[in-house]
Amino acid sequence: MITYYKLFDVLKRRQMTVEQLRIDIQASSSTMTKLRKNQNVAIDVIDRICDRLDCQPGDLMEFEKSLKS
Repeated sequence: MITYYKLFDVLKRRQMTVEQLRIDIQASSSTMTKLRKNQNVAIDVIDRICDRLDCQPGDLMEFEKSLKS
């Protein structure tokens, strides 16, 4: 499963709100909710976030192995 905890850590370190990021990347509220819930988002959203924060996708997300067999 892909998680976006690192994104929220980056925002906190930069003293940037989720709402400000949402406005800057022109994303919907539902997209930001998906990020909070570690749900799938379109790759262009990740692209816009990386462009805005001047970072790489790995700075925002992380793979966590599922416990399901």
